Amino acid sequence: MQSINRGDEVMKNDDLMIELLMNDKALVIPKGMSLARLVTKQQIEPKSVALVCNGEIVPRAHWQERVCEDADEIEIFSVVAGG
Repeated sequence: MQSINRGDEVMKNDDLMIELLMNDKALVIPKGMSLARLVTKQQIEPKSVALVCNGEIVPRAHWQERVCEDADEIEIFSVVAGG
């Protein structure tokens, strides 16, 4: 798993890696990574966030089965309790 960053251009091995946007930042990750693994790899506590993928809310119960795809646009939001 190797990526080369040349300025704004990220080179990737198409057989092993995909590129996606997470909160408007480009990430190159291994192909086949679940949303659950992506969140934990970013050192984010899963119970403290909500996740939107390509404009659709993804319920936490589906994060383990939902595999990240090339060019996905993922937004992670902090969950705030209160009223």
